[in-house]
Amino acid sequence: DYADRLADDLDTVDWPERIKIMQRNWIGKSVGAEVIFDIVSAGDGSKHPVAIFTTRLDTIMGATFLVLAPEHLLIHEIVASEQHAEVDAYVAASKTKTEIDRMSTDREKTGVFTGAYAVNPFSGEKVPVWIADYVLMGYGTGAIMAVPAHDSRDFAFAVRYDIPIRQVIGWPDVTYETTAWNDAYSEHGALVNSGRFDGLTTEDAFAAMVAEGEARGFARAQTNYHMRDWLISRQRYWGAPIPMIHCPKCGTVPVPEDQLPVLLPDVQAYEPSGTGESPLAGIKEWVETTCPVCGGPARRETDTMDGFACSSWYELRYTSPHNDKAAFDRATVDYWLPVDLYVGGAEHAVMHLLYSRFWTKVMYDEGLVGFTEPFARLMNQGMLLSYDGQKMSKSKHNVITPDEVVEQYGADTLRLYELFMAPFEQEVAWSKEGISGAHRFTKRLWELAQRTIEASREDLTDASVPKLELQINKLTKKITEDIEKFKFNTAVAAFMEYFNFLSETVRNDETMLSTVEWQTAMRQLLVILAPFAPHMTEELWQEYGCEESIHRQPWPAWDESKLVQNEVEVAVQVNGKVRGSMLVSSDSTDEELGSLALAQDYVVKYTAGHIVKRVVAIKGKIVNIVVQ
Repeated sequence: DYADRLADDLDTVDWPERIKIMQRNWIGKSVGAEVIFDIVSAGDGSKHPVAIFTTRLDTIMGATFLVLAPEHLLIHEIVASEQHAEVDAYVAASKTKTEIDRMSTDREKTGVFTGAYAVNPFSGEKVPVWIADYVLMGYGTGAIMAVPAHDSRDFAFAVRYDIPIRQVIGWPDVTYETTAWNDAYSEHGALVNSGRFDGLTTEDAFAAMVAEGEARGFARAQTNYHMRDWLISRQRYWGAPIPMIHCPKCGTVPVPEDQLPVLLPDVQAYEPSGTGESPLAGIKEWVETTCPVCGGPARRETDTMDGFACSSWYELRYTSPHNDKAAFDRATVDYWLPVDLYVGGAEHAVMHLLYSRFWTKVMYDEGLVGFTEPFARLMNQGMLLSYDGQKMSKSKHNVITPDEVVEQYGADTLRLYELFMAPFEQEVAWSKEGISGAHRFTKRLWELAQRTIEASREDLTDASVPKLELQINKLTKKITEDIEKFKFNTAVAAFMEYFNFLSETVRNDETMLSTVEWQTAMRQLLVILAPFAPHMTEELWQEYGCEESIHRQPWPAWDESKLVQNEVEVAVQVNGKVRGSMLVSSDSTDEELGSLALAQDYVVKYTAGHIVKRVVAIKGKIVNIVVQ
């Protein structure tokens, strides 16, 4: 009931596309048809109907063999006596392989012939029945029709075992017998070699075949899902007790609401029982209880719920963690949720994140919450590797301990370095040189801020600081947008670039520290730097004499009109060599640029005694004077 909603609602959340793809693949919605083939036993000739599911019913006339999963229950009823030993050996060998191994597209396809044949219900043709481990019992029906001309796995299998390949989609004059195919043709097209269905398109053929199959009782349209129902019960101690009571008279009855939640008993040992039962089954005083219906003796359910039954909705409990009347308070949940931003690794894609989405939809359907998606936005953080480029591990003795880094460099240096070292979602290795560089930056910034605070105690002037208005507005816009986009590394880079501008400005004119414009810009810098370096900025803010925390200040806005540069720096070349630069109005014409360049002292020096042949100007960038 929830598979379609889980797949469709992925379009409503701001999640990485790869996570959406992983969930859609896990849900695995397949629209197709179920078809019944009759397998004729190689032993006694009895018929055994077996269902197959296919998304390409249009290719059924090209089915040249049928394949059963090694676990299929029909195998021993249909296999020929002379094939028993080979089949048994193959089935046993398949049990040693994982599903991942069996599904791999790289491994060579293997199989064994059963000696039995199946009847294609559309054509009446008998096709051999094989067993192959690339077919899984847990997906579909554990049986497939194999169409080697139009499926890559079937193609590889047919080539290996010399099974006929019949083209039924594509070009009437091209067949496997006349063309050396290297792989299957899996595209849609028009049907060929398909009798009464020849000439129909893939879509029309599917509809016609479903209609005929339904009329004759051997086929029907069907939608399948890779995702399976979730078995919620576990035979272990850790987990929420299932609140059910088993009464010999009344059957299975729920624990009354006023007795919820059922709590786990305190125990000394909670290892597996060894009998297949939950460890709770051996705790007599907990198991034995009274039936809430008849009052007679009864037993508690001893299985517990899977851990995801609790961990899938923890964000709801977080909104009112001390509530002892209900799991959560609806009004509080409505205020705080859904979660605006969830940060977590991709390893949670088809487990916790999928279960959380499912539980939220169940609770929505029950009227317990007012939203259907728990996490509006998802970001996957990259892994921080050790300095040797490997995953940190105690056994490898390469763990970087945050406490030690903080002790040596300070928490703000650690924060700034981690944010600066790479894009948020990218894997990156720790660098001792990198953390040292971040530390130098924080120290220099601290020193400049101290000088600014000291200057603030003097009489301030209204003098204008060159380019400061432009630079602080550019920085505020950049940091604001980068935070929204999780581009923290480029935000820190922008802070560093802005600091270099401040340093150069003061180096050229120390009196800039004592201007109202400089002091205002420094306070604005501290506010937008606060999320990145909260401790240092709070300390400096207090030194400024501000009583309220810096983290309670409104976020600064930028003035778009101040982002227009009135002046630009233009390089000046003589015969292609840079000889200097000049500040000019951003709207200077080419003629004006040429005249200004020719008036520069260094240009006069390099053009003296030469004839100016031409002046080439590129607005806002460069002027090149060609002389002879």
